[in-house]
Amino acid sequence: MLPEPGRQPAGVPIAVIEVVFRGRSLGEILDYGDRLESNGLSDRAAAYNLIKQAIERGWSTVEVYGREAYVRHAMRVALDRGLEVVATDDQQAEILKQVQAEKQADDRARAVAHAAVKRAE
Repeated sequence: MLPEPGRQPAGVPIAVIEVVFRGRSLGEILDYGDRLESNGLSDRAAAYNLIKQAIERGWSTVEVYGREAYVRHAMRVALDRGLEVVATDDQQAEILKQVQAEKQADDRARAVAHAAVKRAE
């Protein structure tokens, strides 16, 4: 049975985006329209590239699923780029609190360093 015109069958990506760095394929992003998945990317590369795609689509809120290392990286990248991150369970809520605290500490350190440079000028 074919899907209605303009609709993809369930589980079939509408696009596959190859992720290339310095001429080498790192993996791919599978675009399902309302969600994105990675295939073959490291946790860091997946986090960066999936959040980049979310921003390009104009999304302001993201939910992330996967291994803890990926979730942590993706949350940090999303927060650094101004996206709202929605925790999907209690474990993610705890990770999100930790990532937000790390980001706040980094932001304070950057502000102090910036102020020191301005004073030195």
